[in-house]
Amino acid sequence: MELIRDGIQSPELISIEAYLRRNRDEYIAALRTTLGPTYDPDQHPVTEWLDYYTRITLDRLEARNRLLDWLPTDIGVLISVLADAGEPLEWAPTLLAARVGRLRTAALAELTGRSMPAARAELGRVSRAGWLEPHGTTRGRWYAPSERLSALPLHVPELVELMAAGE
Repeated sequence: MELIRDGIQSPELISIEAYLRRNRDEYIAALRTTLGPTYDPDQHPVTEWLDYYTRITLDRLEARNRLLDWLPTDIGVLISVLADAGEPLEWAPTLLAARVGRLRTAALAELTGRSMPAARAELGRVSRAGWLEPHGTTRGRWYAPSERLSALPLHVPELVELMAAGE
């Protein structure tokens, strides 16, 4: 809540859960150091825990900032490639979303503020143009980047993957 009050609009981008899962032994050691065998606040100040937690959170925030710094560059790359191919420039966010993870119609509709039929139609056009590959049928359908899209040198998908892995 404090992050949101301070203007961080996407606190999930600095979630430390993935880091804690990946570094479980470090996490347990920090807890043990702070708490000891039984917790007694007079005997175990939380300063060390707060230092640990703050370090991880600041690291995640720095990663989030790197991601946001690369976002305009990646969108620029996509717009340039789309322009060269004579395709609609407004496909750029759709292509980036597909590179970040499985793209579903509902997610695209929410991302772009479009209706479900409009999002479905766009995904069909982008797929027919060779940028996306549909997987599954009807309600279970999702879209993955084609080889053509996967070959583009984008940084945001890599950073999102690293963050999700707790790196």
